[in-house]
Amino acid sequence: LGFETLRACGVSRERARRAVTHFKGVPGRLEKIAEKNKRTFYNDTTATTPEAATAALQALLDKEIVIIMGGSDKGLDFSPFLRELERAQACVLLPGTGSDRIIVESTEEVKRKIMLAPTMKDAVERAYTLSREGGVVLLSPGCASFGLFKNEFERGDEFVSAVHAL
Repeated sequence: LGFETLRACGVSRERARRAVTHFKGVPGRLEKIAEKNKRTFYNDTTATTPEAATAALQALLDKEIVIIMGGSDKGLDFSPFLRELERAQACVLLPGTGSDRIIVESTEEVKRKIMLAPTMKDAVERAYTLSREGGVVLLSPGCASFGLFKNEFERGDEFVSAVHAL
């Protein structure tokens, strides 16, 4: 379907294939930022809703994931996200009203996986320690960034800096 649409707009199949092959993705949207000691780090800071964070977990379905999440509550339904967290290896929560709700609404299985982190630096260090070779450390908060960060981009920048500092 995609190639047919592009062809209808006058784009050749070869040009479309080259564009897709060279597309690096969008910063802060499931962006692969580093590999360290056989662990892959993804910045999905723009996942400010539970639905977006759920999609990130599902996109990495075949990986063992330690997720950094939480922040300010937007009053959205966490239930599908919380069900998806059951398959995560561990969950590192940043401070915020959304994080408080996640703790209260989680199953006992998910609660056992939760570790709190007061700063992004602490969250990255804890997530790295909890992760295993071949696994993923994923920042996909499912919440707004306000409180600890000015916006989601500052949150993502701090994540990237903390990963590079490991």
